[in-house]
Amino acid sequence: AYLMAPPLLLSTNTATFTAWIYPAAAQGGFTGLLFTRGVDVAGFGYGNNNMLGYTWNSNNAATYNFVSSLVPRTNEWYFVPLTISPSNAIIYCYNTAGQLSATNSITHSNQFWGGATFIGADAPGGGVATPLGRGFVGSIDEMAVFNRTLSPAEIAGFYKKGLGLE
Repeated sequence: AYLMAPPLLLSTNTATFTAWIYPAAAQGGFTGLLFTRGVDVAGFGYGNNNMLGYTWNSNNAATYNFVSSLVPRTNEWYFVPLTISPSNAIIYCYNTAGQLSATNSITHSNQFWGGATFIGADAPGGGVATPLGRGFVGSIDEMAVFNRTLSPAEIAGFYKKGLGLE
């Protein structure tokens, strides 16, 4: 199942996307957690090989083919933020077994989130309201979008708050 929401209307290269996820099965290639396909294509989810990934720079292969090596195991909760800045993107993968991250050190351009926003699926282009068969299998909780790049300390703080430690 997925949720289609109005456009976020972000136009930025400084943003953070966070979610708690519980994968119930191995995810297919390019599964979306939060995605838009309007004038620009941008999103957060999985890339190939069941790894967390993202798409930015108008659907640039240097983003959607980024090898994060972050593979959430099934039937466990994870806190998974993505931070975008002009000079890099960082994907975090936190759970009780560890706190890992992967950095893609490339220039990130402004992306316009003008198309429908899909939570739990990769959105199609052309205004079609049916996902591309790239739906997340599992649960998503506490999806949040920030119009700035959160610091690593802020990310760790949100994780601790989510566990009730702060």
